[in-house]
Amino acid sequence: MYEILKYFEYQFIDVYRTKINYYEIFFNMFFMMIIIILLIVFYWDNIYKKAKNKSKCNDILTIIEDNGLSSIPYVYSIIIIDNDIINSNNNNYLLKFTYDFKNMKTIVEYGNDDGKKNEVLLSETIINTDSKTVYEAAKKAYIDAKIAYEAKKPVLNDDILIYNIAIDNYEDARKDYDKEIYNEKSKKRYNYFDLRKMNTNYIEGIDMKIINSHKYKYLTVYENNNKRKKNFTSDQLLFFTKGYSDNLNYNTEIIYDIKFAKDNKNKLTI
Repeated sequence: MYEILKYFEYQFIDVYRTKINYYEIFFNMFFMMIIIILLIVFYWDNIYKKAKNKSKCNDILTIIEDNGLSSIPYVYSIIIIDNDIINSNNNNYLLKFTYDFKNMKTIVEYGNDDGKKNEVLLSETIINTDSKTVYEAAKKAYIDAKIAYEAKKPVLNDDILIYNIAIDNYEDARKDYDKEIYNEKSKKRYNYFDLRKMNTNYIEGIDMKIINSHKYKYLTVYENNNKRKKNFTSDQLLFFTKGYSDNLNYNTEIIYDIKFAKDNKNKLTI
């Protein structure tokens, strides 16, 4: 018994005298915290993916159900029309987009908006006057310098320097001018999704600020332009058409969901 007590006494003294490595303890605790955080992240990521997959499946089943009730399944027409004439005559639309998922094509039609389409569809690209003046002045200086340079015999170093400066100024002004033209044209460009290419296409010369203002409204219609009964698919496609028109980063998921639903409708059970 005495020997046993002595043994524990020596063990206690060894523990007491042993130096504690705080760095090692801290490292182990930090490592354990990293493991716990990663486990939590993986857990919630797994939950999110399952929820998203379940939600996507529900969306696709809803699309199949919507089209199963339609007289013209997987064909959607969307018109842009003046708010003031919505209830009188839908044939006086400004633009009409028909997404034909059966034949995988997007049809764009121009309507008759009683002449009002000129305000939106035929808008001119207006370039800042200062930018154009600088460009034209630099271009003239370059031409004059070129003529003087080619006429000089012999050509002096100063002539070469003047000519090179004129070239640089002209190139800089031209790049700025071209950039401004591009930016202004981008503001007059209506983007839409082309099913044939499964990529972006666009219509130039449209004033996006006006066409997407409260003055005009987007409606889903049938081929005869009568208003279509609202459902999940038509609503999502309408939101997409308007959102994508001036934002190429807008989510294209609805397009691919409808295509997937059309291609796999016979394999899935409602």
